[in-house]
Amino acid sequence: MSDDFTDRSKASVRLWGLSFGYLIGLSLLVGIVGCGNSIQIEGTQQLLASDAIDKSVAKIDFSALTGERVFFDPQYIKTVKGIGFVNADYIISALRQQLVADGCQMVDDVKEAEYIVEARVGALGGNQHDVIYGVPENNALSSMASVVPNAPAIPTIPELSVARRSHLSAKAKVAVFAYEKKTGESVWQSGTSLGDSDAQHTWLFGAGPFQKGSIYQGTKLAGEKLRWPWQERPEANQTELSSFHGSHVYRNLMLEKLEAETAIANTKESPAESEEVRQASHEVPAESDSGSAEKTAPASKPDESPGSSEDESPGKATLLEIPTD
Repeated sequence: MSDDFTDRSKASVRLWGLSFGYLIGLSLLVGIVGCGNSIQIEGTQQLLASDAIDKSVAKIDFSALTGERVFFDPQYIKTVKGIGFVNADYIISALRQQLVADGCQMVDDVKEAEYIVEARVGALGGNQHDVIYGVPENNALSSMASVVPNAPAIPTIPELSVARRSHLSAKAKVAVFAYEKKTGESVWQSGTSLGDSDAQHTWLFGAGPFQKGSIYQGTKLAGEKLRWPWQERPEANQTELSSFHGSHVYRNLMLEKLEAETAIANTKESPAESEEVRQASHEVPAESDSGSAEKTAPASKPDESPGSSEDESPGKATLLEIPTD
């Protein structure tokens, strides 16, 4: 009986020693491989919130109001606090940009508008989920030791994990409708437009974070682009379709100004100038300067005496009347 108990005790001690050895080895492996941590995530939260707003607004189609004079009423969005810079002003500007992109004529005075557009925000916020594959940080022993009087302080057990993953996300919900200013009749509504964005941060044996998600282009390691040696680099100057996220020139203002100036210069030409140009185009060029002078010089007329009524010519007799008494 005593021998069995002794054997069991030795087996238990051996098992605990082996487990403790594995734990120490895992800790050393984690320390050797690497260690990474993210302290501030405010920038990531703002990127997620703005990306969610952009996606929800980009889904709204204002083509039903194309070419119409529209006044945007932001009174139901002004109270939105948002996350950092992603506040009511950002949402209003995004909606106005989408209106202009769809061909609506924006007016600043409601008296000049034919239709009024109102919008509301149903949701704007973020979530975070953390998953640890291993032993999480624990202060249970420290709390228990504090209950016992005169007990030495026990430090908090650090996190001992093989991998850890943190998932951040943001969601936004926007709705827009339009009605006629004079009659108040409903003209159009967008329905609820949902937009979401996400970011995943992963640590493997303490190395990381490996970042990927909708706000990142590809996979990054601690903020740097991660490329494997066998991956091809993307070609430069790749053309993309014009969208809400990309830049697009809708009007070439310099070309329009040049065309307007040319049209004004053409309209200033008077009809008289046009007639002179047309006559000059049909004239026959002169052979020489002397010949042109002879052709254009007017014929000289003989001098006439004050008393003469007819032209005198040589060889013609003139009869004189002699008065008689």
